[in-house]
Amino acid sequence: MNNQLTFTLTLEPLTLDEQSYFEDDLTHLGLDATVWEILNNTLATSTAYTVPKLLRAYAANQLVGVALVLHCRQGMKAFFAEPLATIVDPVGIPQFVWNRSAVMVDQYSNPGFVVAGFDRNVFVEKALHYLQRRYLFGVLLCDKNSPPAGTFVRSSLMDYGIIRLDSAMVLDEVFARHKNLKRKLNKFRNKGGSVKTFRGALPKNLLEPILHCLRQAEVHSMGKTPFQDNYVNMSLQSFHSSNQNVVHFVAYLNDNIVGYHSFALSGQQLCCLSGGFDRTQTTTFHAYENLIVESIAFALEQNLSVINYGSIINDTKAKMMQDYVPTEVRFYSPLAPVRWLFPTIINNSFWSPALLEPYTNLATKVVSTSGEN
Repeated sequence: MNNQLTFTLTLEPLTLDEQSYFEDDLTHLGLDATVWEILNNTLATSTAYTVPKLLRAYAANQLVGVALVLHCRQGMKAFFAEPLATIVDPVGIPQFVWNRSAVMVDQYSNPGFVVAGFDRNVFVEKALHYLQRRYLFGVLLCDKNSPPAGTFVRSSLMDYGIIRLDSAMVLDEVFARHKNLKRKLNKFRNKGGSVKTFRGALPKNLLEPILHCLRQAEVHSMGKTPFQDNYVNMSLQSFHSSNQNVVHFVAYLNDNIVGYHSFALSGQQLCCLSGGFDRTQTTTFHAYENLIVESIAFALEQNLSVINYGSIINDTKAKMMQDYVPTEVRFYSPLAPVRWLFPTIINNSFWSPALLEPYTNLATKVVSTSGEN
């Protein structure tokens, strides 16, 4: 059964009947059906160049695996340096993007879900083989320790930050790692700062200032993703969702919104869907740290087991994390000459190990000191 699979790659969302096949896997992963709403909502978005699709695997006509994969047609600027990106992008060469590093982070990451008794590693291997037959190239973002699947070229990536809530003292542990955190929390409050929590759809009057923070995050990002043109559309789905398991933490300074983080609460996990800060401000007086502390306090109140924060891209976030997933990007192509070119191309792209080096393994590099700012 594990060796004979057929696949489809469509825009069709996962039906309630299909969702029921994966209940055991969600329980195993510490999740619940909120996952399907987030992934199906992402499936409802698209642009001319980015189309989320659902990959289904069948064994003997029985559904045994699903994964959300992004079909991208103009993502060269995410990977390749000029002038190659500008030359190739207008051609619109299709590529696939599958993020297996987390669940629901950035609205689309997923490990690939399987029915009870089916080997996830077999599903992943067969799925990648199928995708390579359909695309000239593609990328898989995953835990560095994930079993190898297919032939690929690997490169370093930012680690994913995690806080495990297996102790009521976890906030004390965060304060111990981040020596000046209490001072920063007090400074934020003394400057008129506060954090408000919203569940379900965001109030309409908050949408524009929060979208401003999100767009600022895109502008100041160290690189671009192949699906950058659809990212706001994907985020809007969570902003409009009436599901009370979608939680937004919004930072204010004197009644002005200066940052936010949106999460999905699923089973025992809180997963960061998106976030951003108003970079047009001279300072937000440590709104970032305050949002993270607020999310930890919320998760403890909800008796959750883990918070997934996404990529660790700065020292501040690294100091706030308790654990991390060491990640990498694996480049795939069915053509050996393309795979042979990948190392040279990567070294001259936004994914260059030299450019990413300051952001990789931050969780192990950062040492809290009394001289923090």
